[in-house]
Amino acid sequence: MTPSNSIAAQQIATLTASVQAGGQPVTVGTVNFFDGKLYLGSVQVVRNAVHGYAVGTANMKMALSVGTHSIVATFLPTATLASSTSTSQTVTVTGSGTNVAKTTVLTLTDQAASGGTLFTATLAASGIPKPTGSVVFSDQTTGTSLGTVSVNPASFSNGFSPILTIPIKSFGIQAVDLNGDGLPDLLSADSSTANLQVRPYLNKGDGTFQAGTLIPGTYGSLSDSPLVLVADFNGDGVPDVVSLEGYNANALPEGRAGTNRLLLILVLETGRLEPIKYCSRLLRSRSYITLL
Repeated sequence: MTPSNSIAAQQIATLTASVQAGGQPVTVGTVNFFDGKLYLGSVQVVRNAVHGYAVGTANMKMALSVGTHSIVATFLPTATLASSTSTSQTVTVTGSGTNVAKTTVLTLTDQAASGGTLFTATLAASGIPKPTGSVVFSDQTTGTSLGTVSVNPASFSNGFSPILTIPIKSFGIQAVDLNGDGLPDLLSADSSTANLQVRPYLNKGDGTFQAGTLIPGTYGSLSDSPLVLVADFNGDGVPDVVSLEGYNANALPEGRAGTNRLLLILVLETGRLEPIKYCSRLLRSRSYITLL
């Protein structure tokens, strides 16, 4: 557990499980992480140390909620290796330290009022603590200060950030940490254009997302398939993506072969998506791709 077993709220923790058999690092299999009985996620065991993760380890980055957590890792059995479970590690998350409000947005409205004009400032902020401080009203035309109002933390209420707009013909949306910062990003396949496209949306850590570089398709749209799947295909500790693109063969009668479809594999490295392999094959109508 890094950076330590006692961290501040909103600080990213790295959970690491080391898997060995006969005193040697295991290079296959999957580890599930739990907080008590709460499932946190699954990570594949590293077999390729190119990104700095030790071979035989499974690593997960995430922000834990304020309080005490009992973290346990379980290695799932393979054809040749038995299941095993670690001892629990206690992690305490406090509401201090780097736990600060961030990305504040201030909006100003005015309306006629008895004897003058009523100005209303609305402050929005992301983060666990409620903002404090004051708001200064001034007339920038004359350079005159109109007054200062203290922010009342009790007046704030919890809410949601603005809705992220994703193209209407998006399929197979996945939540995955693309850039290794411990925050879940979004990955979407969009078939609203002539060719399938894959676009990442990177988590900014304030409840909003930033659209990343678009990966354009080359072959055509597809309307009936789980178009984006995520797994660590090369065992380097970094999630990869497989995307199926091609023409819609579902309009064809059952039993007839559809048009060629292209299997696009992307590697994700520090938030960058790069096409690395194209595989073309003839699929029957209503064919699906599933990771087992």
